[in-house]
Amino acid sequence: MTTLSDLSPYQAKEFLEDEMKGLLPDIQRVLRHVRKCNLYLKRCDEATFSMYSRNISFLENAFANAEEIVSGRGLPEGVDELGEGVLHIDSSDKGKLGEGSYGVVRKGDLAGTPVAVKIFKKTMTSKLDEILAEAEIMKKTRHPNIVRFIGAFCKAGDEEVRIVSELCDGDLEHVQVMRSNKQLFEANVAKWFCQAARGLAYMHDVLGMVHRDVKPANILLRNGVAQIADFGFTLNVEEISKAKRKGTPAYVAPELWSGYRYERPVDVYAFGMSMYAVFSGVDFDEMYTSVDQIMKECLRGKRPDFPAVNNYVFQPKIQNLIEACWNQDPKKRPTMQQVHDYLKEIYVESLLPPTATPESPAFKFWMSNFGNELVDSVSVFKLLKAIPGGLEMETAQKIMDLLQKDNLSDTVSLKQFNDMCNWYDSFGVWYEQPALDEIIEKIDANPYFVKSMNQTSASSRVCLQFEDTTSTPCFLVRCSSTESRMQPYTITFHDEEQVQDQRIDRVADGFVCTHFSTSIVGKTIFDLIDALKTEDLLGQDEKDGKKVDHIPFEPYNPMYVPDKDY
Repeated sequence: MTTLSDLSPYQAKEFLEDEMKGLLPDIQRVLRHVRKCNLYLKRCDEATFSMYSRNISFLENAFANAEEIVSGRGLPEGVDELGEGVLHIDSSDKGKLGEGSYGVVRKGDLAGTPVAVKIFKKTMTSKLDEILAEAEIMKKTRHPNIVRFIGAFCKAGDEEVRIVSELCDGDLEHVQVMRSNKQLFEANVAKWFCQAARGLAYMHDVLGMVHRDVKPANILLRNGVAQIADFGFTLNVEEISKAKRKGTPAYVAPELWSGYRYERPVDVYAFGMSMYAVFSGVDFDEMYTSVDQIMKECLRGKRPDFPAVNNYVFQPKIQNLIEACWNQDPKKRPTMQQVHDYLKEIYVESLLPPTATPESPAFKFWMSNFGNELVDSVSVFKLLKAIPGGLEMETAQKIMDLLQKDNLSDTVSLKQFNDMCNWYDSFGVWYEQPALDEIIEKIDANPYFVKSMNQTSASSRVCLQFEDTTSTPCFLVRCSSTESRMQPYTITFHDEEQVQDQRIDRVADGFVCTHFSTSIVGKTIFDLIDALKTEDLLGQDEKDGKKVDHIPFEPYNPMYVPDKDY
């Protein structure tokens, strides 16, 4: 007789799936098979395990398969435990993740994987259909911004129904974010809400579901990514007309209080209230004294104040979005997809310096190519891939040279990309032809231009050349990242006394260095330096308010080798 342990993992999976079709009345037997599969895998040697690695996903889905049987209404007739060593639940105080009228959520360990286990009270077994409906909804919601469902089962003997899902790190109600850096704080929160909006948009537009209990406590974080959780009140849109009002009072929309027909916009309203609570840090439990007060103010159209009671001042775009979400008229609220798109723009804008606008080339490029990823940096390879022709050998080498990157795995931040657009915009789009070739040609012909270099390195270089060339003054030009839009370059030079830095300002028709001349303007940085040299002004200085004879500067020579070591 062939036993389960004689089968390969792939065969065992197929066997289980076939057996499940005819074993709904006998869930205990099926779960014993699942347990044996798990134990068999543990006995596999490395070679065997590797051989079937593509098919071993059945272990990960075993509890989802068990849930399919549970949804066939096999509960609550004493389902057997999943087996010793398979699922452990942390019953200590530290293991409690949350608690409510339904029961408690605890940390667990499923075959070595951390999980969250939602344990329903025994009194909830009378609402078994609702519990199984929640499990069925979680099973359908496979999305990176929705908490991942693993399985549902009932422990033998006590009829406590349990839903197992991935373990998250926390939620937006209790998240600890540094508020001292307002820009960084708002960028993080905008990113999390953007991810949550994407998850809700998937529920609304793809699955046709309404969550009905959106609030910060139900937006969890897993490895820095926001995920929607708790589907106990979730319904399909067509079921809503028969359903009672559900939700947490402070987040309940006016149409719910009024008893009118409602749909997806109730989630949008709750999302707006959630954004207000997390951005401001205001606790609605302290703001409102009773549910009656919440209902009356909501129906009158009264909303929390701007600025918040704790004096938090919202960014205008965030405030506008919140006010749109909690509009009294559900038809005037944006969709969750629109909320997501708007938050995506807010997040990307937050990564740029104040002088950059949504009209800037860097913003448009990043939004178009990486906006959906909500990242502040990408690898050089990914950037090159987004640039037309960027992966061609010659073009890639030129772009990497300008970026001063050696490896495709190096990263480029949005700020760096924005700086590049500002430094070289006088040539056109810097990463496209013919601008790219022209920039490289100009840099090769003018070695005093050292691209991006910090002040310390620049000072050290001109100082070294000055001291070893019988005190001949020299200069170099470097890109400035402090304010790359209005002052994109700096001239670092060594006169007869000391090293100095002079900013080059952007003006309407080019660039000017007011230290040497207020009238000479260059269309590009190279034109400006050539004009200053032609007029013999590069080196002229002021002492005591009067112009003095200029000191002829020599361009910095990057190939210069000193006669002695310093």
